[in-house]
Amino acid sequence: MTVCQRHSWTIVNFHVAPLFTEGTRRGRHEWWVELKPLTSATPTGPVIATELDAELKRLNADYAARRAVGDIDDPHVKLVMPGIFEHWLRAREKWGGENKVTRCRSDRQIADELAQIARFSSEA
Repeated sequence: MTVCQRHSWTIVNFHVAPLFTEGTRRGRHEWWVELKPLTSATPTGPVIATELDAELKRLNADYAARRAVGDIDDPHVKLVMPGIFEHWLRAREKWGGENKVTRCRSDRQIADELAQIARFSSEA
């Protein structure tokens, strides 16, 4: 992720899922991000989200157009504790070998499973 490289933040794993706004057809992308422990100047989710949104607009004309007309909201980034993705993979007996976390899905299956094991403050 270019945003992380720019700040020397090291990503261990990530997953992207849709997040829909209740009562509307509009939504956003929810990014689940695990950074390497002791990453220099560890950011908050909103800091990453702001820069990620700008980078996605720069790289993807369709995304930029949808953001401009309000079809999609800005991304929401959840920083997770180190080991969450490993725990999730181990629980599915998928740890090691060539097994990896699916980077992006059009449903919330993985995100909802991650939410079951992750702990967030009330502001997350």
